[in-house]
Amino acid sequence: MKHFLVGVDGSTPSHQAFQYALTVINPAIAELSLVGAVHSPMIVMADPEERGALIEAEQARLAELVEGMREDAVKRGIQTHALVAVGEPLGVLLNYAHRERVDHIVVGHRSKSPLAQLMIGSVAKGIVDGAPCTVTVIR
Repeated sequence: MKHFLVGVDGSTPSHQAFQYALTVINPAIAELSLVGAVHSPMIVMADPEERGALIEAEQARLAELVEGMREDAVKRGIQTHALVAVGEPLGVLLNYAHRERVDHIVVGHRSKSPLAQLMIGSVAKGIVDGAPCTVTVIR
């Protein structure tokens, strides 16, 4: 496998997914994409006047997380790409996987609160059901 994708949201399972990917990637032949998606029930339900500031804050938080992971991977000799996009996480991850011809997606399991699970569903389940490649879900 040559192109791995890790979904990043800052949760413990997301971090564990990244750590797992580092153990299975062969730096000589593989590359890693770290993708975060800015989407939250709290942002969606926020007052429209506050929504922009909430999106910017979440983008900054995810960008910092993704950059730290990218630096760690680069230190290990892994060619790494990073993206933080605004959108529903399942769609962002699947679109990226299709567009970039990803070979293996690694995601954490149930990183969201019960309310978020109810409102946006399980990203991990959606990835398993819709991915064009191998998927590993980290518990």
